[in-house]
Amino acid sequence: MKIGIFFGGVSREREISFAGAKTVYKTLDRSLFEPVPIFIDSFGNFIKIDKRFLEAEKINDFFPPESYKQPGNKDFEGIYAETLSEISEHDYREMIKQVGVRLMVEDLRKHIDFAFLMLHGTFAEDGIIQGLFEWFSIPYLGTSLFSSAFSIDKHLQKEVFQALGYGNYKAHQIVSRDEWLKGKNQKALFEGLKEKIGLPLVIKAPYQGSSIGVSILYKDDFETFREAVNHCFFLREIPKKFWTSLSEVAKHEYLQALLHINTGLGLPLAFEDSSLLAGDLGDIICYNAKELWQKLDAYFEYSDDDALISAFDSEDIVLFETHIKGREFSCGVLQSPEGKAVALPPTEIIAPNKIYDFEAKYKPDGSRKVIPIDIPVKDIYRIQELCTKIFEKFKFAVCARMDGFYGENGEITIIDVNTLPGMSPTSLIVRQPAEVGITPTNFLTYLIESSWQMRTLHSNRPYVYKRKWKNLSRKIDNNFASQKNKPQSAVLIAGFGDAATENFNWAREQFISLDSAESTVPIAIWWERKNEKNYFYEIPISVLLKPYIEEVQQAIQSDLHPAILYTIEQAKTLSERYAPNFKPRIVPIKLADFASQISQVYCACKAVPESVVGNIEHVLRASSVSIKKN
Repeated sequence: MKIGIFFGGVSREREISFAGAKTVYKTLDRSLFEPVPIFIDSFGNFIKIDKRFLEAEKINDFFPPESYKQPGNKDFEGIYAETLSEISEHDYREMIKQVGVRLMVEDLRKHIDFAFLMLHGTFAEDGIIQGLFEWFSIPYLGTSLFSSAFSIDKHLQKEVFQALGYGNYKAHQIVSRDEWLKGKNQKALFEGLKEKIGLPLVIKAPYQGSSIGVSILYKDDFETFREAVNHCFFLREIPKKFWTSLSEVAKHEYLQALLHINTGLGLPLAFEDSSLLAGDLGDIICYNAKELWQKLDAYFEYSDDDALISAFDSEDIVLFETHIKGREFSCGVLQSPEGKAVALPPTEIIAPNKIYDFEAKYKPDGSRKVIPIDIPVKDIYRIQELCTKIFEKFKFAVCARMDGFYGENGEITIIDVNTLPGMSPTSLIVRQPAEVGITPTNFLTYLIESSWQMRTLHSNRPYVYKRKWKNLSRKIDNNFASQKNKPQSAVLIAGFGDAATENFNWAREQFISLDSAESTVPIAIWWERKNEKNYFYEIPISVLLKPYIEEVQQAIQSDLHPAILYTIEQAKTLSERYAPNFKPRIVPIKLADFASQISQVYCACKAVPESVVGNIEHVLRASSVSIKKN
């Protein structure tokens, strides 16, 4: 079955999409699925790309190719195809051929059986691409058109949840871009917001994801407020004194930050100039950084006014809302085979700078995640109950991630629903199903099978999907049944020594690679050494996916949290289907015992003395076990 992995797109979250697509490509069960990577470029073209480009770090490392980038952009990073303003249609087609094959929408069904959407933001999570696939009868990942459109609109969510009493929603307000730019009462707006909503004040672009376009105003300062609102509208006001004081190197650094698609504005940019002295009227669109640089230099030769720069795809409205004091959490909700919503263990998110912004989400060590959130157990159940209620009330399907706050007085407020969350082996939406035994590979299988089932139930053309869905379900049945006859492989992780963290990360990658292969069933074995004695533990997937070895060591010494036990019971039918070998608890095991059960060992033992490793290898080889080391 050919699974089209769609990534890229036109939104600011395209690189997050690419990272998720690479994970899905590596993690899909190869005994069931053939992954087909399909890149959506800046103009919405579908390109079946050569698989070698999945090794790139970023999209703009391979598209547009270096030879097609404008001279004015070559000294800057983060440049995308929408900057190619002067390229002909013929040359653009030739450029596409360097990375893959362009597919017409009506021909997609010839290349894929299912659309796995690793897309985010506008034209991705808002129902638009879902409608396209509905039109062409292509089964797709996740929820349907209505709930997709609802989930992208943070302002509408807030209005509806408040009306229904789903949380502690306080005062909020919106302002349009025209009102902000053309109005003369920005100070009056600021004073009114302080009176109505108070400080700290949350300011956000309501149609962006990944915490892009979010600011929190803590101090009573009008200029800081203006900067924050401009940030959320993807606007920048550049004072003459600031720009003319910069050196050439500093100007380059400033523009490089300005062009960052996630934390800045990106390209192309609109330079708003109404001065007759400039010889231009209205907006000037700048497609390259050097052009913008020259325009700023020229502008400040005749004008003392601030230069107003805006993103080509800026926001129409900005949302102001109360800053919620409390603990931030994220709770995934899955749909059982019977159609019941099952809330996974809510995870507390602890960001060092008090805001879970883009960098906190995606930078290494940008934030800490605690599963489950450290609050009274009865309140964990209340969070899960509210999340399942929202999921079912608004007809979400398959999977959703709900973000919210647990307030100082125990109040629960859901601030966002995400229907296509980002995906990597340590993403929350992957780690939370692991708490009920579902490995990353089997989680992708769940997403595909459950999405296909939803298309048979909620599509206007159910019979188009029904036969293939039943065939897929039979294959999954046979696949899980055949695991009993497959040889087992062990990933043995030395959780001590100077390279313990490196060993842990390598072992996690090996486990996921083995789990997605056709030939073996992996188990994870944690190896500790105390007082020159070796201790071994079989660990579940939830422990293997923990980001730090200290958390593994803590898990070995602790019993399962009551909320985890409760969730395991609630998710029983999901675990029975997608985690047939699930053992929730960490089990001490003897080396000779697991050596007799397996055919090969992937030993993560870098920097462990050879004398120590040699004794382990001797026991394994005595049981005819093959060994591979990092």
